[in-house]
Amino acid sequence: MSTTYVAWTGTNGKLNVQSLPTGQPATLNQSSNQAPALAFYNNLLYLAWTGTDGKLNVISSPDGTTFTNQVTLGQSSNNGPALIASSNLLSLVWTGTDGKLNLIFSTDGKNWVDQVTLSQTSTLAPASAAGPFQVQALAFTGANGILNTLSGMGIGIGAGSSILNGTSKQGPAMTFY
Repeated sequence: MSTTYVAWTGTNGKLNVQSLPTGQPATLNQSSNQAPALAFYNNLLYLAWTGTDGKLNVISSPDGTTFTNQVTLGQSSNNGPALIASSNLLSLVWTGTDGKLNLIFSTDGKNWVDQVTLSQTSTLAPASAAGPFQVQALAFTGANGILNTLSGMGIGIGAGSSILNGTSKQGPAMTFY
């Protein structure tokens, strides 16, 4: 059986998670000024967010209502992160306070390793998705407002990059179909 979840930051700044269509919202004690991210990995629901202190956080739940094992990373952002689950890895993607795009990885949601800081910059939240063969892709609005993508095994060196024919004042969304 498949369950759909939605997460949001309430008007009071508290993080909320709800299963659809009929679940009751779970309101967490954690707060944010930005949108959170969700991913399902190894039978756990993971929630990632930027705390009101700017620090990145990840927490997990077996049922979408009880959340445990919060990890506060040493990295900071002024925007919400993207969280992606592939078959063997969680990836957290964010725009650092220096404007550079970053990725960090975990196999258990608790230990985050192998941070990659890209040369590309943005002032907005990035988007990311895992595509065919679990190849990760990123989408972001550059500091100049132009939409960009990066994908493939060489993502850390800018391989597989594209500049899209569009501009935006907001961060993009991304998925594979």
